[in-house]
Amino acid sequence: MESNVSSGNCSDPQMSFQSTLYATTYTLIFIPGLLANSAALWVLCQFLSRKSKAVIFMINLAVADLAHVLSLPLQTYYYINHTWPFRSFLCQVCFYLKYLNVYASICFLICISIQQYLFLLHPFRAKGWKCHYDVAISALVWLLVGAACLLLIIVRSPAL
Repeated sequence: MESNVSSGNCSDPQMSFQSTLYATTYTLIFIPGLLANSAALWVLCQFLSRKSKAVIFMINLAVADLAHVLSLPLQTYYYINHTWPFRSFLCQVCFYLKYLNVYASICFLICISIQQYLFLLHPFRAKGWKCHYDVAISALVWLLVGAACLLLIIVRSPAL
């Protein structure tokens, strides 16, 4: 009697479960993630004119999350159909956005924590803190994290 492997009808149950789990998880994350991050951006932008601290960093957190959430439908399609009909460039973009989200989120959470610590340590200096300082710090974070994640793409790419 031939085994399932030799007949070509064998499917790896671990991979099938993993694909189903990823597709389900990404689907469950997409809609609330899209709605919540869009709402967060809208609300946070309303507070920009007020002198609220850490709003710039929270906006950047929402942008990082939203960028990743927007790539989830493509990844869900892949895990459901086990094929990538899109160009390889989109695959690289999804990979890039995943890691950009992870590392940018970590950096912006660190920025919020450091800012809160410094404002508690030196409360009178907090009044003189300018919003454009946060914008400059955010731009630097995006530049550094973006470049670091781009290196991941370059190292991962078989053509290079």
